Amino acid sequence: MRAYKEFSTRVELFQDRSLTKQERIRKLFDDTLQKLSKRVILEKCPDISTSTVEVALASLLKEGYIIKTGAGKNTAYIRNTNK
Repeated sequence: MRAYKEFSTRVELFQDRSLTKQERIRKLFDDTLQKLSKRVILEKCPDISTSTVEVALASLLKEGYIIKTGAGKNTAYIRNTNK
């Protein structure tokens, strides 16, 4: 069931072309309570480049929408529930 939900979410992101790439990354955080690493974001959105993901993450961090946890290989991001 979990795999089906993940697949459904991924297909939904591809179908909604009215969203910008940055909005799609924001939606990933909206749709999960789990931490997301840059690698996971790239897997879920293979059409988005690494540099675009990095720019989006930096923007979301600056806005306070997400919180950075860990460092180096263990860096992940989670939605700031206080926002």
